[in-house]
Amino acid sequence: LCRIIILGIFFLTSCAPTAQLPTIKSEEVRAEEDRQRRIAFSNFTKSFQRVHSVAYKVNKSNSGICRKTSFSLGFDFSNEDQVNKINAKYYPKDLNIGPMISIVAIAEGSPAAKSNLKIGDQIYSLNGVQTIQGKKAVKQFSNMISNSLGSGPTKIMIIRNEKIMDFDLYPEEICDYSLIFTADQVINAFADGKNIYITWGIASYTKNDNELALVIGHELAHNDRGHIRAKKTNALLAGLLGFALDMATSAGGGYSGGTYTEYFMRLGAQVFSVGFEQEADYAGLYYSARAGFAIDNANEFWTRMGAQNPSAIAHNTTHPATAARFVALRETVKEIKNKVENGLPLVPNEKKNTVQK
Repeated sequence: LCRIIILGIFFLTSCAPTAQLPTIKSEEVRAEEDRQRRIAFSNFTKSFQRVHSVAYKVNKSNSGICRKTSFSLGFDFSNEDQVNKINAKYYPKDLNIGPMISIVAIAEGSPAAKSNLKIGDQIYSLNGVQTIQGKKAVKQFSNMISNSLGSGPTKIMIIRNEKIMDFDLYPEEICDYSLIFTADQVINAFADGKNIYITWGIASYTKNDNELALVIGHELAHNDRGHIRAKKTNALLAGLLGFALDMATSAGGGYSGGTYTEYFMRLGAQVFSVGFEQEADYAGLYYSARAGFAIDNANEFWTRMGAQNPSAIAHNTTHPATAARFVALRETVKEIKNKVENGLPLVPNEKKNTVQK
């Protein structure tokens, strides 16, 4: 047995690589790992700042027709506890991420930009109330923003280059659907009725801000036109029918294990799904156009997205078929351009007896 094992080892070693590789020092490997992490976090930050700026512009430009609005100063913030202290050192130094609240993104044309706030400014106080540091700092400041912002001026004190400076900002009304930017590389975006989720993957996939605005406008439409709530309601109502069938089966001596309830809830959630997606395409184009973004190539963008999933070209169980989507978007672009040329209100057409803001 020993001879067989030795012979086996001999054959294995005879197939090993033969090149004399250079000697690698562990400290050099660690340094390279740090360098690559810094590049990755820098790219992530730039992508987030871009998405933040486009999302703010879309939300601000549509505040007049959104059902749900709030006030905003146009900047985002973080600290080392929110991003994880281990990762904090890899973010760009100009973000100035530490225990204090730091400004990490400023939307173009926002009150923060107009007031000359800068990325990396550390927020010392808001309307005379001093901010805290540490794990609860971001949540506390978020609550301060929500509770204090209105149409009147907001006073912010910041620390910049070890100097305390104060600024008066005038909040702007925006559509009240927060942006959540994720580090996922998958090409995806979705809405949950309260927030707009954009992945790093789809942000990188868009060739320019016009395409990114189409994605954000589409998800804004899902939120503001109540699609998420409607799908949940449809699922619940259908689930009640399934539950009745489960009870009837049980009363007859059988056992379904909730199968009917689960099936009918899934079925109910898909009712009008295609219609909701079509409406989000339609209204989303209006939202993008109202924000000043070019919409001429909208159909080409969604067609390119469809090419990522060729089976969707003729499949429309929950989303519009890509070919039909192309034609519908093209007609919507014509409709919007016609309104612009004739000085008509740039708002989506609604069915009769539909109440809008």
